[in-house]
Amino acid sequence: MNASDFGHTEVVQFMLNTGADPNVHNNDGDTALIKACEDGFDAAARSLLQGGAQVNAAGEDGWTALITAVHFGHIQTTRMLVAAEAAVDQMDDAGMTALMHLCTYEHTNDFELLRILLKGKADPGCLSPSGDRPLHVASTNMHDEATRMLLNADASPDARGSEGLTPLMIAAKNGFESITSLLISKGALVDAVAGEHAGGQQATKGGDGSLAAGFEGGGVGGVVGGGVVGSTALMIAARFGQLRVARQLLDGGASLEAAGADGKTAMQIARDAGHTAVAAEIQRARKERAEERRQERRQEKRARRGSTTKRAFR
Repeated sequence: MNASDFGHTEVVQFMLNTGADPNVHNNDGDTALIKACEDGFDAAARSLLQGGAQVNAAGEDGWTALITAVHFGHIQTTRMLVAAEAAVDQMDDAGMTALMHLCTYEHTNDFELLRILLKGKADPGCLSPSGDRPLHVASTNMHDEATRMLLNADASPDARGSEGLTPLMIAAKNGFESITSLLISKGALVDAVAGEHAGGQQATKGGDGSLAAGFEGGGVGGVVGGGVVGSTALMIAARFGQLRVARQLLDGGASLEAAGADGKTAMQIARDAGHTAVAAEIQRARKERAEERRQERRQEKRARRGSTTKRAFR
């Protein structure tokens, strides 16, 4: 086991050749393969796999070698494990798959890791016990490229998270313009309504608190406390004063007349919250749409008159 910890490939190979069990667990419950993958010791990990190590064996907190490699950002190790048919959607004790770990923790080369997992048929819509999916986590953490790749892998832009929120609602609350643009371009429903809170928490590992920050408190959205149940993305943007996102949603055809559970429209919500710029933007959209309707009615009248005139001369 210690040889795997320090990447001593020759020692690992010698021990395997002399009959050492490659699947033995240490006092923490981890296998030699998991320890090798923790530090990206690819040669040692390869020797262990060739020597009969179980690629999907779980260790401490249910972490597999793949989850460990992804969590610590080791690209080549991840590629090797996927090629060895590691179970890409296996969950740890907290209900997190390797893909969920990747979307929660940011690595310098995480886009390549994401490509490897998605190419290995990882489920882009996998559901954690908290009720959240990779797209919710990517949207919450403003990972633009991860969001794009998940959408291109057919992750649903309208999937509900732990608080009944869609990724678009999360982006609207946080003012993430690029995420909003991506979701709308993929057909996200701009007038979907936030549902009831489903709750749920996730366990952590590593002690840095980043996973807890993403999931504790009832889900990645973290906005139900702001009174958004029954709200659309535009209402949420209005409540939190996200002017540019509100403009994007309006340009995407968001309803001006929809009312939340309290009976208030986005305009009223913006005014009550003191977000005068957002209220003014909604009023601008209202006038523009009213003018568009007038122009359409004029064109319809002209078309009817032209039709009547043609019949009169027949």
